[in-house]
Amino acid sequence: MADPAGYKLSNVLLGHTGDVRGVAVTQDGAVLSASRDKTAKLWRLDSTHPMAVQTYKGHTNYVSCVCAVPPSDTYPEGLVLSGSNDHSICAFNPATAELLFVLEGHTNVVCSVNLTSEGFVLSSSWDNTARVWTDKTEIMKLEGHSASVWSAIELPGSKLLVTASADKSIKIWEGPKCQKTITGHEDCVRGLAGVSLNEFLSCANDATVRMWTVNGDCLGVFYGHSNYIYSIALLPDKSGFVTSGEDSSVRIWKSDGETQQVIQMQCQSIWAVTVLPNGDVAAGCSDNVVRVFSKDSSRHAEQSELEKFDEEVSNFGKSKGDELGEIKVNDLPTEAALLAPGTKDGQTKLIRDGTEIICYNWSAAQNQWIKVGPVVGAKNPTDGRTMFEGKEYDFVFSVDVEEGNPPLKLPFNKTEDPYTAAQAFIHKNNLSQYYLDTIANFIIKNAGITTMPAAPHGTFVDPFTGGSRYVPGSSMQSTGPTSANPDPFTGGSSYTSAAGNSEIAAASNSSQHHYHLFEQGKAEVMANKIQEFNKTCLLPLSEEAIFKAVALHDPNAPAEESAVRTLQALLAWDKDKLFPVLDLLRLALRNRAVNDAICSGPFMKNFIDIVLRPSLTNQAPELTRLTALRVVTNMVAHPAGEKLAQENAEFFLNCATQLTLPNDNPNARQQVAVATVLFNYSVAFLKGQTDVQKLVYPLALTILPRLTDMEAKNRMLRTISNFLGKSNQAMFAQAADKKLSDELAVLIAEPKTSELASQLLSILP
Repeated sequence: MADPAGYKLSNVLLGHTGDVRGVAVTQDGAVLSASRDKTAKLWRLDSTHPMAVQTYKGHTNYVSCVCAVPPSDTYPEGLVLSGSNDHSICAFNPATAELLFVLEGHTNVVCSVNLTSEGFVLSSSWDNTARVWTDKTEIMKLEGHSASVWSAIELPGSKLLVTASADKSIKIWEGPKCQKTITGHEDCVRGLAGVSLNEFLSCANDATVRMWTVNGDCLGVFYGHSNYIYSIALLPDKSGFVTSGEDSSVRIWKSDGETQQVIQMQCQSIWAVTVLPNGDVAAGCSDNVVRVFSKDSSRHAEQSELEKFDEEVSNFGKSKGDELGEIKVNDLPTEAALLAPGTKDGQTKLIRDGTEIICYNWSAAQNQWIKVGPVVGAKNPTDGRTMFEGKEYDFVFSVDVEEGNPPLKLPFNKTEDPYTAAQAFIHKNNLSQYYLDTIANFIIKNAGITTMPAAPHGTFVDPFTGGSRYVPGSSMQSTGPTSANPDPFTGGSSYTSAAGNSEIAAASNSSQHHYHLFEQGKAEVMANKIQEFNKTCLLPLSEEAIFKAVALHDPNAPAEESAVRTLQALLAWDKDKLFPVLDLLRLALRNRAVNDAICSGPFMKNFIDIVLRPSLTNQAPELTRLTALRVVTNMVAHPAGEKLAQENAEFFLNCATQLTLPNDNPNARQQVAVATVLFNYSVAFLKGQTDVQKLVYPLALTILPRLTDMEAKNRMLRTISNFLGKSNQAMFAQAADKKLSDELAVLIAEPKTSELASQLLSILP
C-alpha cells in the first residue's frame, strides 16, 4: 500500500567494509552492490533480516560498478559483472560466486558496466573510452572524449549509445562513429538514464539534472541538489526519476523535474542509486551500507528502526557543525531575503532557519522561491567559485611554464598561503624548486592579495624539509621562546621556573610536548607528494583513499577503518619514498584511534620492525630519519603509544645515541628531534615510569656535549632538569660529572640557555 508520506526506510544491508560505489538490480529483484572492499555482493530482500547471499571476490582493487546479466544458453544462471579500479571486468556465476572469466582491455578504472539490447556488455573507463564486449571479446572501442568516461548506456528501443564524460560533454554514437557531441553541463557529467529512443537524462558535478534529445536539444534543466550528483535512475513507468549525490541526499523527482521528496542520509556521499522492479529505491553509501527505501508501508522498517534512522540523520547533520564549506551559518540571510525576486530561473539561494541551512530555487514560471530542502555539509554550487579536479576554488589560474606546451592549471583559495599553493603546484607537476618565488608572486598579484594569511605560530615550515622561507615585505621574526615559554618545536608550553625557588618545576604532561605543527594548506601539499610517489608504485592506491588517509592528520577527525588501513599500506613503502608518509603518521598519532591501531594489535610489530627500525639509522635518507624521530616523539600522545615507547625504550635510546655520534654531524632539526625524544622519556619518569629511566639520564649527559644547536641543547638541559628536581637530586646529582659542569659554564653565556644552566649548576655538587 502506497504511503502518502512517500518513501521510507525499508532495509539496511550491512556487510561491506568499504564505501558502496555501485548498486544494481537483478531480474528477480535482488540487489547487487559494489564496494571499495574489493568485493561485490548479492542481497535477497525477501526476508525480515536480509543479508548477503553471495560475495564475489576476484578483483585486486576497489570494485566500482556492478551489473546483472540475464540467463542465456551459454550461461543458464546468468552472470554478475563487476568493474574495478584494477582496470578489469570480472564475470561471476551468480549462484556459486565462481569467477568464470575476466574482461581485460581498459587501461584505467572501470566506471560503469551495463548491457545493450542485444546482450552485449557496455563499459566505460577513466581511460577516456567506452567499450563493447561480446562474451569474452572486445568488439568495439568508442574513442573521442578527452577525459574519463563516467557512464555509457544504450537508449531504449534504439541501438544508439550515449557516453558521459569528465570533459563536460555527452556523445551520441552509432556503432564506433560519434554522431553528435552535446555540451551544456558546466562540470563532469557523471550519470545517464535513457528515457526513450531519442530522449535521455544526465546528471553532473554542476549539481544539475538535464533532459536532452539525441539531437542535442536541452529540454530542461532541473535544480535541487546542492552539490555533485553522482547517479540517476528511472522510476517505474517513467513516472519520474531518482538521483543521489554529495549533499547526503537521495532525491525523488517527478517526470517534469519537480522535486517530490528529499531523503537525507547520515553520511556525506551517496554514490549510487538503482530502482527495483517493485519501485523501491536502493542507495549505495559512503558509510559502507546499502539502504533500501519503499513507498509501500508493508515493506517499511519497524518503527524503532525508522526512529533510529531519523536520529542518526539528525546527529550527522549536527556533527557537520555550523559551517557550509567556508560559509558560516550565521552569515547567511534569513527568510526575509526571499522577499526579493530571483534574477534567473533556477537560481539557488541559501537561507538560515535557526541552525539549519535551507536551499531555495527561483521559479520564473511561478514567480516565487521554491523550497528545495535542508542542506547538509554541502557548498553552494552557484557561489561563483570554480571547479577543478572535483574541488571548488576561488581561482584556477593557467600558468605557462614552458613554451610550446599547454598551460598548467593552478588552483588557489584566498584562505591559502600563496607559497603553500605554489609548493603544491611544483610537487604535482614535477617542476623545479627554482620556480617557487615566481609562482607565489604570480598568485599574489593575480589573486589581489594585499596581506598574507596568518599561519599558526607566525611562521611557514615546509612539511618535508622543515625549512622556512622569506615572505616579500616581511621582517625576520624571532623563533625563540616568549615570556609564556612556547616550545618552538612543539608549539606547546614548557615548564617555568618556580618563583623565588631554585628548584626546577618540571613538565607534568608529556602530551603537551609533541611535535604537532601543521599549517593551513599542508594537507594538500602532503597529499600531492604522496600521490606523486603513489603513481610510481606497481599497484597504486586510489586518489580518494589517499585523501581519506591524509585527513587523519586532524587529531579530532573520525578515524575511518579504511583510512587507517590505507595509512598502514603506505607505511610499507621503500624508505626513500617514506618521508611524507611518516610526516602524516606523526600527525595522525595524535588521533587516539590511529594511535591504538598503529601502536597496539597486529600492526604493532610491523610498525617497529619494518617502519621504524630501518628509518632510524644513519643509512636512512635524512628526511626519513628526521621524520621518524618526530613519529617517536608523538607516539606518547596516547596510552598505546606511550606503552610501546616504554617497551622499546632501549631501542629508541640506542638510535638516539647513534644519530648524534660526532662523525655523523646531525643537522639542527635532527638534534632537536633527538633531544625531544629524550625529553618525553624524562616526563615519563616524572609520571612514575621508572623501569628504563636510568638509561635516559646518563644518555642525556652523554649527548649534550655533542649537540651544536642551541635549541637542542636547551631541550636536553630540560631533560636533565627533570631528573634533578628537588625530590630526585640525591638519586642523580652524583652521576653528573665535571663535563656537565663545564658544559653548563659555557651555556650560561648563551641567552637561550643561561637561566636554566645557572639553575642546574646551583644544584650540582
